[in-house]
Amino acid sequence: MKKYTLLYSLLFFVVCLFVTSCSNDIIDEKEYPNWKATNEAFFSKTLSQAKTSISKGDKAWKIFRNWTLPGLDTNYKVTDNEQVVVKVLKSGSETQHPLSTDSVLVAYRARLLPSTTYPNGWAFMQTYIGGYNAKTNGSIILPVVGTIISNKNTRVALPEGYSTAIQQMVVGDRWEVYVPANLGFASSAIASIGIPEYSTIIYDITLLEINPKKSIR
Repeated sequence: MKKYTLLYSLLFFVVCLFVTSCSNDIIDEKEYPNWKATNEAFFSKTLSQAKTSISKGDKAWKIFRNWTLPGLDTNYKVTDNEQVVVKVLKSGSETQHPLSTDSVLVAYRARLLPSTTYPNGWAFMQTYIGGYNAKTNGSIILPVVGTIISNKNTRVALPEGYSTAIQQMVVGDRWEVYVPANLGFASSAIASIGIPEYSTIIYDITLLEINPKKSIR
């Protein structure tokens, strides 16, 4: 896999944030029509599809409750927007899962639903450009739970949906993760990142290493 230094990967990550958001400082109805309703309907449909597939024994789909919720041994009733949906693209063979206190080496892309200018959804964060290629993808070290630097050089908390999914993965997994707006970036971070409110986030994320050394692959 292509090698990067830690500094280069972090700079690459920040540059991607800056470049992809420069033309998206103004969020309007023409670019994101009926955005709230569109995103709510999309996630509801995706969750329903996952439930149906799981009930039929399809192991390519998974649903996980937000990791910060009360435990399964309580009477807490989980709502739809307190869960993330996963489509397994590739399964790893390891058994260890990252803990909330760990860091991880990942290759990933985070995008929105299709909009007027972006028929495939605006990729507002990514460690590689173009199609997915395991041999040449860039990668970055991120905390499982914590903050990142936004394009406006401020620290923003990682989405709870990301933290929920990553703690369920093992090295070698590549997942497509559907995160409802409720588990996405906090309202205080949205303006800093440049994405519109009510956005479902779709991650394509590959877990490469848990608590990696400082060298980046």
